[in-house]
This record gives sequence, structure tokens and C-alpha cells, in this order.
Amino acid sequence: MSLKIIHTKNLRWIDIMNPGKEEIDYLKKNFDFHPLDYEDILGNSQHTKMETHKDYSLLVLLFPVYNRQTKEISPGEVDFFVGKDYLITIHDGAMYTLVKLVNSTHTELANRQEFMSKNSGYLLYQILESLFRRSFPILDHINKDMNEIEKNVFWDLSLRMLENISLMKRNIIDFRRIMKTHHLVIKRLIQKKETYLTFTDSKVYYSNLLEHSESIWDILAIQKETIEALQDASTSLATNRLNKTTKIVTILSALFLPATFVMFMFGVKTASLPLEHNPYGFEIIVAISVGSSVLTYILFKKKKWL
Repeated sequence: MSLKIIHTKNLRWIDIMNPGKEEIDYLKKNFDFHPLDYEDILGNSQHTKMETHKDYSLLVLLFPVYNRQTKEISPGEVDFFVGKDYLITIHDGAMYTLVKLVNSTHTELANRQEFMSKNSGYLLYQILESLFRRSFPILDHINKDMNEIEKNVFWDLSLRMLENISLMKRNIIDFRRIMKTHHLVIKRLIQKKETYLTFTDSKVYYSNLLEHSESIWDILAIQKETIEALQDASTSLATNRLNKTTKIVTILSALFLPATFVMFMFGVKTASLPLEHNPYGFEIIVAISVGSSVLTYILFKKKKWL
């Protein structure tokens, strides 16, 4: 059973990773949770929420998970059951910060004394604070990648650059979607009066989480504007280069069109073909072709089309 229980005198922290039938049976046997709550923890939630029942609260929160191989950001779900003398965390193990926090609290007495010295609400704050803080290194990584894009965007107009910009933009959009409603849950925590959620200066502590959430959102707003500007610049430069290429091809086609027409006319097999018996016929035809192209070039220069 993928379940870890951390005990102190007055508090239990139960951490469940990738819950299956055995873990759900354990919860049903030891806790009186609403049946719909099990649907929330077994399904993949698309948004955050907080529900308060008679003697416990359920929080469903999403946090960004960065995949170093695919360089993509995806939502990682953490479910919290918070009661009088317990806190239950349920997740898939993708967030190293949470796994490390569970292990260190389980093995180190100092961490247990620090995080579990008060009630379950204080432990909830400590976990949330760690999860919010882990978002800032991801934001720093995004900033670093955007700086690299900004340095190269004006000379690298390859398809790979456009793909990198598109991936960065998608990551920022996904990050914003994940963090969008966190502040609503935190504001509800600030307003809650349940004894298991409140502790000394709990409003101040929860307000600190709200500041983290707002800071992350502000940084994401700036990053969104920046990547959109870089995408517009890259698209404009690529379009301009394509227009120049198209213009050159069009001009070359126009310059050779008269010569092609002359060659075609003299290539027609008729009984009265001009210059057919002239010893300098070929040279005359070449001269006419070149002359027509030169005249076309002069016309383009006069019209300032070149």
C-alpha cells in the first residue's frame, strides 16, 4: 500500500501516492468522508476548489509540473483532507518538493516539530507554502528560455525557433490556467473559522500564501506579454523574409519572360520563319532576347520596383 503515516502527539499526516483500491478502502474504513469526495480524488480535476463538510474540509489544488525531457508544463493535482487531528495529502508523486517534504518530515524529528507542532491548519499552510515557492524556480527557468529566444529571434528565423516560441507560449498559458483560481481558495481559507483551519496569526500566514499567488500571477502576466511580443516579432521577420524572397523570384521571372517569349516565337516551325536561312540568325535571336530582358530591367528601375 502506497501510504505513509507521520505521527505526533496530537496530529497525523497521512500521505497517499497514486491511490488505488487498497488506499481507498483504508480511507473508507478509518474516515467518514462523503462518497463524492472519492470521485474527486480518483478523477483528474481541471480546476481548484474547496469544500467544507461537518467536521473536515476538502481542498483540490493544481500546481505546475515541469517535464525536463519534453520541456512542457502540465498540471499536478494535490488533494487535501483537513480535519481536527489529521491532514491527508493525495497526489501522483510527480512533485518532488512534496515527496521530499513528506520524507524529511517522516525521518527528521526537527521537521516534525516545526511543521506539526500546532494543528492541521498550520501543517496545511507549511505544505502550501512549499508548493507555491516551488513555482518560482519554474518561472525563472521560463525567463531564462525567453531571454535566449530574445537574443536569437532577430537572426534565427528557422522553423525550430518558431516551435520554441510556440512551446513557450503554450507553457505560459497552461501555467496561468493552473494558477488562475488559487487566490479564491486562499481567500476562503482566510475567512474560515473552523478550529482545525485556524491557528495563531493564521490570517497573516494565509495572506502570505495569497501574496505568493498574486506574485506568480503578475510574473506570468509579464511573461505572457513578452512571449506574445516575441512571437509577433518573429512572425513579422519571417513574413518579411518570405516577401523579399517572393519579390526576387517574381522579378527574375519577369526579367526572363520577354526572352522566353522571343525564344518561343522563333522556335515555332513555320514555312516563313524569320532568320531561318540567315547565317547570323542564332546570334540575332540571342541579342533580341537579351535586349528585351535589359529593357525590362530598365523599366523596373525607372518604376523603382527594384
